[in-house]
Amino acid sequence: MTGEAEFVRYPFMPAAEKYLRDSGFSIGDITDPSAPKAREIMARAEERILAALARTPPGIRYRDRYVETFSFFLALIVVKAAASAYLERTFARSEGSRSKEAFKNEEPVAMCRIINELFDLHMETVDKLPWRADQEVQMRLTLRVPADRYLETMAKLQLLDNPRLALINNTLHRGYVYLSKYRLVDIVQDQFAVYILQRLRKMERPVKLPSPLQEMTDSIVARLPKPRPSRDLGQYDYIEKMLQTPIMDGRHRVLWLILPPYLVNVKKMSDQEAYDLIIKYLDKCGWHAAGAERLVRYNINRARRIGLLPPRLERLAETNPGLHKAIVEAVSKHEEAK
Repeated sequence: MTGEAEFVRYPFMPAAEKYLRDSGFSIGDITDPSAPKAREIMARAEERILAALARTPPGIRYRDRYVETFSFFLALIVVKAAASAYLERTFARSEGSRSKEAFKNEEPVAMCRIINELFDLHMETVDKLPWRADQEVQMRLTLRVPADRYLETMAKLQLLDNPRLALINNTLHRGYVYLSKYRLVDIVQDQFAVYILQRLRKMERPVKLPSPLQEMTDSIVARLPKPRPSRDLGQYDYIEKMLQTPIMDGRHRVLWLILPPYLVNVKKMSDQEAYDLIIKYLDKCGWHAAGAERLVRYNINRARRIGLLPPRLERLAETNPGLHKAIVEAVSKHEEAK
């Protein structure tokens, strides 16, 4: 069974919610000085939200599992009370990234248990492959899923357009899809964040909070970036200029990091409009890789589902200097040639 240590890493799991209910802990306990760990839970919840705003996923602390688990649920309440779609997306991505990094280091048995509880994938571990295979393949393919369940779940999670998860790029044998743990990480790449975001969107906004929580909420709202006018797209001028000139380096990163988020979440294009424009741009860049069309559709869908926004040019210089240099040089050459 899932234990408290896993609740720390994956506090959004249904078993963690049951753990919360069974504990009898309520939001009213926060205002009760005699309630165990109330102050610690509040402080950790605020820390998690602020870490999300700073784009530094909070580390995982095992020294007090009670505080670590319950602070997540308290943070959900505060985030919802803040009534900010931006904060909801930012918090979900931060916590999802935290859990994804932990998931990479799980043993296959634990991976199966977690993924099955969340997505009912019917996954199981494999001790020995039912066909002749060299040692490297035997050691790599340690998980399997019924093929019909695999396809059904990939469709439900809107991952069918991800080329890495297509059946043709995986091992199918007698009704089962055989996977490595690294392929499973591909599956959960964004799913933890999506799961948390969906949970937030289904929650009802609290009508009234105890005063300590309301003070925390007000403090966090004051830290949120001021919304820009919808027509103020000046921060993304570089993307419009980039669309006028092909770049030869960093095209994969442009495909998932910049163009889909910009077209669907900033310019509010439909999926088909964004797809047509990106395909036209890739053609201009001379990129005709196999599966490119599916990859484009996957990244458009991904950007829309998780509310991804493209980086500002100055942010790109900090986080991805190589791509920043390629874009700036391409745009500069194009403008010089005018």
